[in-house]
Amino acid sequence: LFELGLEYDLTLRLKCGSKDVSGSDTIGQLIQKTEKELLSIFMVGPVSLKKIKAALFLKNLFLKNEVSLLEQDIGELGLDKEITFILRLGNRYIRGSSTIGQLIQKTEEEVLSLLRIGLVSLKKIKTALSEKGLALKALRKF
Repeated sequence: LFELGLEYDLTLRLKCGSKDVSGSDTIGQLIQKTEKELLSIFMVGPVSLKKIKAALFLKNLFLKNEVSLLEQDIGELGLDKEITFILRLGNRYIRGSSTIGQLIQKTEEEVLSLLRIGLVSLKKIKTALSEKGLALKALRKF
């Protein structure tokens, strides 16, 4: 567990577990746990859970029953329904995006080329992505 780079005391709490949840000595054991199980461990709350999930994400690992962030529907970004609809639809030049992973493969210019997506909508999209630690694809400069 120390490989995850979590705070020492949090790692110890995960190793100890609780009366209902066995402790985790390895990352393999940790990813077999659900959010609910981890939250039942003494002094593991939403902040600790967020740290654990972020550390796992950096290693492309996820808790049990958790869908990869990139596989999540773009509706999970919390954007306006109209923006989400336009992103899904795309246009004849730009294929629509149904997952967050598909969306981040697009550049700002590609997103702006979609009908009814302007600078305000683009800013909302970029903000929603940045809250999840993601960004649109950078445009190559030669």
